Amino acid sequence: MSKKILVALVSIPVIVLFGMMISNIILGGHEGLSWDYFVTEVARSGKSGGIGPVLVSTIIVVLMTLLISTPFSFCCAVFLSLVVSKNRFILGFSEISLSLLSGLPSIVFGLFGSALFGQTLGLGYSLLSGALTLSCMVLPFYTKILYDNFKILPREYLLSAKALDLSLFQTSKNVLIPMNLYAIAAGAIFSMSRALGETAALVFTSGYVDRYPHSIFDSGRTLSIHIYDLALNVPAGDQAAMKASFVFLLLSLSINFLFSVVLKKTLQRGTR
Repeated sequence: MSKKILVALVSIPVIVLFGMMISNIILGGHEGLSWDYFVTEVARSGKSGGIGPVLVSTIIVVLMTLLISTPFSFCCAVFLSLVVSKNRFILGFSEISLSLLSGLPSIVFGLFGSALFGQTLGLGYSLLSGALTLSCMVLPFYTKILYDNFKILPREYLLSAKALDLSLFQTSKNVLIPMNLYAIAAGAIFSMSRALGETAALVFTSGYVDRYPHSIFDSGRTLSIHIYDLALNVPAGDQAAMKASFVFLLLSLSINFLFSVVLKKTLQRGTR
């Protein structure tokens, strides 16, 4: 049996299952969608009304997670690549720690975020507390994505920067960022996708409140929590959960498409 046939036999069941899942969401959730559904408040525990407050809370949490995690992840990756790399013991310990933290269940980060941000720092159930918790959760694998790409960067670039006596900031600005735009974008998309679909960590930090948030210190329900609540806790909420799942799919595709367009435009400008 050739390798191509073997790959096809393995891939086809996965593609079929994925197609069945997507088609089920589209067919079951597209009915009844209107502009009012996206802007009106939740009614009857989600069985009627819209998802306006849920969408606003979701977008706020996801954007704050991205704004917090991206610079911290980049700085951590730069520190590992240019500073810690001189000490093999510390570097090895750091790499193992990143791998272990990347594999921790999200519920652990939820309990950690609730204890640190919610109770110790006094943020309580808030969008900021949820975003900080998600930032801690995506930080390990976002850092690992960037660090792995920094490692395969031609050594001549870093040696040239060192020969020119460039500072850490100048090296990052002129070498690491331009040469790793794809890695930064890929990490950002992956982080936003995980933040968008996270439930366990946010239950303990951002809360269940389904009204419009007035600030980042207000509690808010994200779309994933809304779907979870409709499917498990609201009687006869399956249809509403399916409709919210369809919106979740649209939002996820829109985020990935937007990042692809922005990255393409950025690379085109860089090659001029």
